[in-house]
Amino acid sequence: MGTAGEANAVIANPELWHLRKGFSVIAQIVVPAIAEVFSLIERHADASTVVAFSSLAFGARLAQEKLGVPSASVHLQPSVIRTFADQGMMGNIRLSTSRPMWFKRGLFRLIDALILDRRLKAPLNDLRARLGMRPVDRVMHRWMHSPQLVIAFFSRVVRSAAT
Repeated sequence: MGTAGEANAVIANPELWHLRKGFSVIAQIVVPAIAEVFSLIERHADASTVVAFSSLAFGARLAQEKLGVPSASVHLQPSVIRTFADQGMMGNIRLSTSRPMWFKRGLFRLIDALILDRRLKAPLNDLRARLGMRPVDRVMHRWMHSPQLVIAFFSRVVRSAAT
């Protein structure tokens, strides 16, 4: 959503590439798009509509849930699919199989509370409340994924490393 100029401005923002500040920059474009994407689907969807939506297209995920539009989430980056096996690197921390499960669960909860939900949960739940829906918690933990179909487009290098 948005214009090419807006996208270029986000890409040019040096904070986008900062480990701790990057998600705030991304949230600045993701959050306003939630209602816009939902509204587009609500206006244009009919009985033959099927939606494929990207990882951060929360408006499409919301439309799936509220309007019953058949949808698939499409992920291009492995990091959005959390695993307790070998997640790889999360910032400067390696989440290999040698890390205890309690550590990984705790780290994901901390990341959700301090970074992800801090930027996403309130605006998403405000819209959900206006639509008569119950709030969600830990938006990027499970809710972001379509319960109908998840498509993951990862390189062979990533797929081979996971097996």
